Amino acid sequence: MIKILFCILTFTISVQAQIKWNDYMPYSNCNHVAISSKYVFCSSYNGIIRYNIFTEEVSKFSKINGLSDIGISSIDFNTTYDCLIVSYFNGNVDIVIDTIVYNFSEYKNQVTINKLFTTDKGVYFATNSGVLLFNLQYKVFIELCQFKINGTVVKVNDITEKDNAIYAATNKGIFYSNVDFLDLDDFLLWNKISFLSLNYSNIVNYNNVLYSISNNINSSIDTLIMISNSNYTNIDTGSFVNLRISNNNLIFVESDRYTILENSITSTFSNLNINPRDVFCENDSIYWIADAQLGLVKQTSSGQLSYSPNGPNNSKVVSISVEGSKLWVATGGKDGTWSNLWNTGELHTFIDENWQTLNNSTVSGMPNVSDILKVIVNPSNPSQVFAATWGSGLLEFNNKSFVTIYNETNSTLQDLDVWAQHVRTYGLAFDVNNNLWITNSGVQNAISVRTPNNNWYGFQYYGYLNTTIIGDIIVTKNNHKWVVLPRGIGLFAFDDKGTFDNISDDDFRKFQITDDYNQIISNDVYSIAEDTVGQIWVGTNRGIVVYKNPENVFTNQNFYAQRIIVPDSTGEPLGFLLANETITAIEINLKNQKWIGTENSGVFLLSSDGTQEIYHFTKENSPLISNNIYTIAIDDSKKEVFFGTDNGIVSIIPDSTSGLAMINKENSWINIFPNPAFNEVTFSIENQSSTITGSLSIFNSQGALVKVISINNQYLYNKIDVSMWSSGLYYCVFNSAEKSTFNKFIITK
Repeated sequence: MIKILFCILTFTISVQAQIKWNDYMPYSNCNHVAISSKYVFCSSYNGIIRYNIFTEEVSKFSKINGLSDIGISSIDFNTTYDCLIVSYFNGNVDIVIDTIVYNFSEYKNQVTINKLFTTDKGVYFATNSGVLLFNLQYKVFIELCQFKINGTVVKVNDITEKDNAIYAATNKGIFYSNVDFLDLDDFLLWNKISFLSLNYSNIVNYNNVLYSISNNINSSIDTLIMISNSNYTNIDTGSFVNLRISNNNLIFVESDRYTILENSITSTFSNLNINPRDVFCENDSIYWIADAQLGLVKQTSSGQLSYSPNGPNNSKVVSISVEGSKLWVATGGKDGTWSNLWNTGELHTFIDENWQTLNNSTVSGMPNVSDILKVIVNPSNPSQVFAATWGSGLLEFNNKSFVTIYNETNSTLQDLDVWAQHVRTYGLAFDVNNNLWITNSGVQNAISVRTPNNNWYGFQYYGYLNTTIIGDIIVTKNNHKWVVLPRGIGLFAFDDKGTFDNISDDDFRKFQITDDYNQIISNDVYSIAEDTVGQIWVGTNRGIVVYKNPENVFTNQNFYAQRIIVPDSTGEPLGFLLANETITAIEINLKNQKWIGTENSGVFLLSSDGTQEIYHFTKENSPLISNNIYTIAIDDSKKEVFFGTDNGIVSIIPDSTSGLAMINKENSWINIFPNPAFNEVTFSIENQSSTITGSLSIFNSQGALVKVISINNQYLYNKIDVSMWSSGLYYCVFNSAEKSTFNKFIITK
């Protein structure tokens, strides 16, 4: 069966293309390399490095500037059709011709693509459930050929061809079929090589002889084999990561070396300080390497050169802090029970447009720690930075140089384990006097404060808190401290009255999150922030609550959390704000608008009171690389908003040319009624000029184009039938020579 389904990628909602997006993803960990007559392409998980052979210009290609996705599994260049094929682990496929990206998403989230193999006829995708065929001439998918043995799905790892037959290396042996390209969708037409029954990760045809890599499930040592008509021969053993044919050479790649076989002569390249994952031979003296640490590497007889766009060396991020355009990123981790993930203790910095990674190998004196969970830049001195670890205490840096580590030996921080050092710090916040407040879990001094003169004071609140895990902390405008008590406990607030050494005069309160009827809303707190007018916004697993009178926290008078009711266009209530979302991050901009990060639904920008959604970015409708948001930070000097996700960091500058002002509903020329709609909806375009010409595009919540309407009058009413449309949120974008404007509506059934 032939299936046609593709779209040309421009970003789905055209207004978004006028917002400046930036990617800050790593390009040093590369896996595949391909070459055309003009470019060398090298892929990482998140994007592609493109090197111009003639100008030596290096650029990067990602979801920010054209690719449809992240999670690249393989690339190759097809010279017959002069195109780059990009496959993704999630089954998505891009075909890149010049600068145009054609996206084919029919099998997205339906299969896992492990590798691709191109021929003059088309592309074979090796997937976790069989072979997927694609015709390059007509740019169409041909039905997936599912591999099954006795009802068990067979994983296909790699594909090659020999003597007009297609060979598939799988986890159950090697299969072949010599039928026509268009008829390969029937597994009954495939035969198994009887004497090969192991897991084979790679297969190639070199000089009309098949070579494959056999994997030993009980060992890290693999075997390179040569396959004849009736048997196979072991050629070599090692930790092989790839096998490929390039410029009439057989190249077998190991984790720290690669070997070239040419006309029965082997040459091994080792001790080169490389970690190759793929190698392409341009000629006898130039080799292009996809390296796991150096990015794209050019190896010649005179040495090697590395080409990697500036970026962090990995995509880990749990906390971002930025002051004075100095950006710091923490890369540690914890699981849902707040146990260590034991990530290497390192920080990324982005200063003066340059990324640098700080760890005990790159910074003199920095100790070997794990799981740095929070980082904070001193707003009064952006050169000074503190980083909280989940087990080793608090690190201090100055101008990216390590200063000291604070633990039970030189501060009021305490160790929860007398037998092994375990100083668990997390929350960090500066007050107006430049005192640094730190939370310390599982110990009597649950809160500590460090003064600018490095005097330390501990607050023995553990008995009042009666919980072992202490989360984030903020300092409010009235100098109260609010503390998150994770895992269903709620919140804690205290006022130290400025007497750090006298806890007896403190006001403090541990409390659950209840509404004005004293009913618990949720005690699972994930984020907290104070807005510009002093209200406290709290993110829970049931959306957002707001404390509008936080100064009353130590009294029972008028103190409860409020849930924001979101109205429809007529003022009728639709429900509570983001009630079904887990709110992982809250950040307030200078306009008192709220940037909201969620666990599964991307990022929202809300009006100052939270009742209006200014915008909603997801990985489906924008260049956002994940819907799972860990942290948000704003660089007020650049008006740049950073999103830390489970796949890395991207940012937007919403006030760049056009910016969010263009898509603000309050400035829209689009009137929609009724809203919500049921069977039909009417659009009218308003303008002060006498005539207007443009187009109105309607997208669903997944970013798919639903309908386009041509506009050619000042007041044009367009009534359309939506009775067959699915319920949900829809976006409409009007584009004309004068302006682009945005609005949205809801269909209910």
